[in-house]
Amino acid sequence: MRSLSASSPRVTQVELSGLLGKPQSFVSKVERGERRPEVIEFCQVAEALGLKPAEILQEFLHLDLGWSS
Repeated sequence: MRSLSASSPRVTQVELSGLLGKPQSFVSKVERGERRPEVIEFCQVAEALGLKPAEILQEFLHLDLGWSS
């Protein structure tokens, strides 16, 4: 989630949790990598940050992550 928020206006964990209707601890755990969001949660976070989930995934798929076989 850190990379998502880097491309959008600064939003605190408390503000984002309010937009999502989830506890601040949810945002904190996702940000620290202690919890992986489900697909629907990923979409909700992206939209709360003013981003389009499909565009984020498209950008991710075009990254060279060194995963080639």
